Amino acid sequence: MRFDEVSARFADFGDFYIGMQLPLNELFKRICL
Repeated sequence: MRFDEVSARFADFGDFYIGMQLPLNELFKRICL
């Protein structure tokens, strides 16, 4: 996580994305398709 004084003061952290990258066939296996 990035930290700088201005972001800490004004709580302007921007967008956060959480995700996982994997091939389509692996995705289909994980969701049972």
